[in-house]
Amino acid sequence: MEAGRPNDRKEKIGVITQGSLSKGVDLKLDAGESVESVMAGTFVVVQGERYDFFSMITDVAIDASNEAILLNPPAPDEGLLREALKGAATYAVVSLKPMLMLPNARSQEFDDTALSVKTVPAHFAPVARATTEDVARIFGAEANEGGCTFFEIGSPLGMDGVPVCLNLKRLVERSSAVFGKTGTGKTFLTRLLLCGTIKTDRAVNLVFDMHSEYGYHAGQESDGESKTFVRGLRELFPQKVAVFSLDPATTRRRSRLNPDHSVYLYADQIEPEDVLPLEDTLNLTSTASETIHLLQRKYNRTWLLQLLKAEPGDLEGMAVDIGAHAAALQALQRKLSLFRKWDFFKVESSYGKEDVLDALMETLDRGKSVVFEFGKYTDLRVYLLVANALTRRVRDRYVDRTNDYLQS
Repeated sequence: MEAGRPNDRKEKIGVITQGSLSKGVDLKLDAGESVESVMAGTFVVVQGERYDFFSMITDVAIDASNEAILLNPPAPDEGLLREALKGAATYAVVSLKPMLMLPNARSQEFDDTALSVKTVPAHFAPVARATTEDVARIFGAEANEGGCTFFEIGSPLGMDGVPVCLNLKRLVERSSAVFGKTGTGKTFLTRLLLCGTIKTDRAVNLVFDMHSEYGYHAGQESDGESKTFVRGLRELFPQKVAVFSLDPATTRRRSRLNPDHSVYLYADQIEPEDVLPLEDTLNLTSTASETIHLLQRKYNRTWLLQLLKAEPGDLEGMAVDIGAHAAALQALQRKLSLFRKWDFFKVESSYGKEDVLDALMETLDRGKSVVFEFGKYTDLRVYLLVANALTRRVRDRYVDRTNDYLQS
């Protein structure tokens, strides 16, 4: 049996009857196939004259060739009549969306190069359920290149045991995102992707873990007790992953382990670019933005430290020094004083203290991925401030290193 010849295989389920390039094609299901065995989301292969069309089932419908049959359906005890009508007078139509096409054994250009779909198969082209080999032609297989390029992430709907792999080498070369409704498995899929890149050393990751789902084991509540159902990245790859935590106490309570680094941010490490994106969540006005820039112009990197340490009676004099309105300065101090409530935020100088960015960059330089846990801090304002402060500085380091590399 030649590869790419579904009409020679037992998995054949029907033939193409109509369709178009823009709307997809329709398959008439064979009489011997149960319509209940065909599920949306399953992959099939259409055998064209020159191409195999790798397609997805998008819809299933039932129909009849004569409306009179539907007006006078067979009685429940007329099983023989039902079978006689099945496939000819009554039938199922399955809608397919061709995703990719590959030259098949009938083509003079037979290879495994997948092409975007620019045409449709002919009438009565046979359709078969996709096999493991068909899926591997599209998604690759872990057996290739010793498992260092392709990584299995699951199986298609209705195709248990058929592995779907990602090309990790290509994945880390571009931006990606995981979308889905609540409860559809976004976190689990993201964890799989991270596991793949860590296991194969394809990338070093920086994970902002707002809900403590990636570092140590995650649990589900059952009868008031937490039951572990999945291990964290730190447990799976102890030599390749480090945990940084804004809330070491919660990390210890959940995992019974200390984080690799306890994180503290100091007021003189925060720049206007870290605060201004919180304009909506902090309810900052345009006047507040102008006041922040005036403070930075006067006090440079200590602008936030000077603002938060100032006593109420000192604000009028500070307003005169920077050229701002006293009321605007007072309002800004009141809103940014929220930071004082967070244990990890220190209203003091970072001079002589451990710089979390230095520790972070040193860890990444050693080839270790970092999971940054937020613990009890589920406030969106915490997430935005910390993520802004760290990613800005990481990017600055990255730009500096890239420029040094290009110059040398």
